[in-house]
Amino acid sequence: MQPWLLSAAALAVDLPLSTQGCESLEQLGELRFTFNVESSGALKVSRAWIYRPKTREVVRTIEDDSISFTFGAPEGDEQTQADAQFINDSFWLMPQCHLSWASDATVTDRGTAPLPIGEGEAHKVTVRYAADGGGYTPGDAYDLFVQDDRIVAWIYRRRAEDKPTMITTFTDYVPAGPLSVATEHVSEDGEFRLFFTDVAASPSP
Repeated sequence: MQPWLLSAAALAVDLPLSTQGCESLEQLGELRFTFNVESSGALKVSRAWIYRPKTREVVRTIEDDSISFTFGAPEGDEQTQADAQFINDSFWLMPQCHLSWASDATVTDRGTAPLPIGEGEAHKVTVRYAADGGGYTPGDAYDLFVQDDRIVAWIYRRRAEDKPTMITTFTDYVPAGPLSVATEHVSEDGEFRLFFTDVAASPSP
């Protein structure tokens, strides 16, 4: 596990994009969002989340079934699966925070590069996790394409392989407490769509 996740007080990795608000997440009362995935126009996944940073309590709801657990300390197979899903889903929501907190990651500045989807150019940065860094997906790499301090597209490469595992856009940014998060991610052919709904954050009482 990576105990820094969603509760770090300082940024461990310097990224050329805005990480404003990442240090303040633990001051929130709740962060809510619903993670959705469509394939060929059909909804395949929908998971609603509530995260309470001060207690590290997480609640996952799928249809009418809810499970709660302590983030980073799941008990049993069902909670461990939910914990892994929460890391995945929140990573898509706020990758700038996850990546900037990763003390086991290396950053390589690639300079200006063509966008992997659509036309134009952006600042390309590669973030690679250590192969022995622990967590659920050690050794993965992300090529971030940044414009105006925001990720506009990325390439995900499982185990840092040369061939991309997934390429998607980052669009439709909305505020989430101290953060600005992208709510739309679409593949080049449009067959894959990952999107967020019901994004909301409340201050700590």
